Amino acid sequence: MTQYIVKKLFQALLVLLIVTFISYLIMELIPGDAVDFLLGLEATPEKAAALRASLNLDKPFVVRYFIWLGGLFRGDMGTSIFYNDSVANILVKKLLVTFRMGFAALIISTAVGISLGVVSAVNRGGFWDNLISFFANIGISIPAFWLGILFIILFAVKMKVLPVQGYTEPSADFWMHTRQMVMPVIVTAVGALSSMVRQTRSAVLETISQDYVRTAREKGLRERVILMKHVLRNALIPILTLLGMQVRVLFGGVVIVENIFAVPGMGRLLVNSVFNRDITVVQGCILIMGVVVIIANLLVDISYGFVDPRIREIKDVA
Repeated sequence: MTQYIVKKLFQALLVLLIVTFISYLIMELIPGDAVDFLLGLEATPEKAAALRASLNLDKPFVVRYFIWLGGLFRGDMGTSIFYNDSVANILVKKLLVTFRMGFAALIISTAVGISLGVVSAVNRGGFWDNLISFFANIGISIPAFWLGILFIILFAVKMKVLPVQGYTEPSADFWMHTRQMVMPVIVTAVGALSSMVRQTRSAVLETISQDYVRTAREKGLRERVILMKHVLRNALIPILTLLGMQVRVLFGGVVIVENIFAVPGMGRLLVNSVFNRDITVVQGCILIMGVVVIIANLLVDISYGFVDPRIREIKDVA
């Protein structure tokens, strides 16, 4: 298992290197000049040249990337050219906001999605199966930005039960923080929840028809015991795989949701930094998102061995 984890970590570092290089290249290809944006009407050839030199923008693209990479290995993520502050300091504040919203959406989508998927599979072809599948299909199809606007019109403008936008720290006003987070969390969770329902339903239906499940019924075991001990545990492998993928979807989805609801998280910071041509902040956001997704996938891979010991034996042999 240790050798397997080390191998996965090496692959993760390689993936992060490729992702950060591609993102740096894309920022280079985007039209516009950060120096002109910062100087505005006060731009002169002398000022522009001095600022470009101070920001290393006078160097070739590849050289600037390796300068950033070298600083990263020393624990320095660089300085924001727009906020004039350390990228690490900026990200610490924004990451906590995004983590609260993304983690809440992940818990809701996983718990509710698995529960509804099991109910749908157990009642295959029945009323509850058709109803849950109907709303799951809608949840997968509906775009997050459209659902967010719909929620604002319905719950904030028409019913006036929730704030339209904004963010309040829980330490300042927990009740207002909760009310402001209801719509962003639900909008973020809907797509992941719907996918989890469909995947759980499919996995449970495939498992529930196996011979060992029929044998358990013939032994007289209660249906709840069969469902929890034999069916759900053996159906967890594809569910765990989807769960690892959902982390990527959720943290990618917050980019849209945070801008709709004016939540000052990392997603909104990333969008603003792209428009501001703040390359170091963009690189920092992408790096953090990549690390979160890679850690989540690594934990999912490790959990396979605990859910199904046969997979652990295969890894040990490999």
